[in-house]
Amino acid sequence: MFDRIYEVNRNCVIGASGDMADFQFLRDILKEETTQDSLLDDGFEHSARAVHSWITRVLYNRRCRFNPLWNVYLVGGLDENKIPYLGYTNLLGVSFSEDCVATGFGTHLALPHLRLVLEKCDGYSNLNESDAVTAITEAMRILYCRDCRAFNKYSIAVITEMGVTIQKQVKLEVDWNIAKYVRGYE
Repeated sequence: MFDRIYEVNRNCVIGASGDMADFQFLRDILKEETTQDSLLDDGFEHSARAVHSWITRVLYNRRCRFNPLWNVYLVGGLDENKIPYLGYTNLLGVSFSEDCVATGFGTHLALPHLRLVLEKCDGYSNLNESDAVTAITEAMRILYCRDCRAFNKYSIAVITEMGVTIQKQVKLEVDWNIAKYVRGYE
């Protein structure tokens, strides 16, 4: 399984949908950048906001040269002040930051669920890690049950001040017994 999540540093993770080769291209450039930063040994690491800005500039530059990277990137992590940050950038270089972000069908099917969870908690500052993981799991279940191209395994990244934890090959348990009651689509 191709991994679409990449740990940039202790403060930042990127995820992508779209063309895998283009994702690997940008990931390799980010690896070079972080290697150069670590060789300086000055303790500096780019924040999630800085990585998001850099990705936006790269995608906009490629778009202007009529050679876009066919991806949508999500950047998650901590900014310079250790405040949680989520950013979105598409192949045109259009970007924004928001309390919850998604790509593809997730913007239509999962994002409303995630926004409802945030609304019930009165914002992400009142959301603990286990509730956030539960919300993501339920969003992935919604996507899996409604998208014919979906797969029941996914990866999830948790970013805290202590660092990044990525759980790979998380498997959804779904009950398909309700399918026998669906009629009229034969």
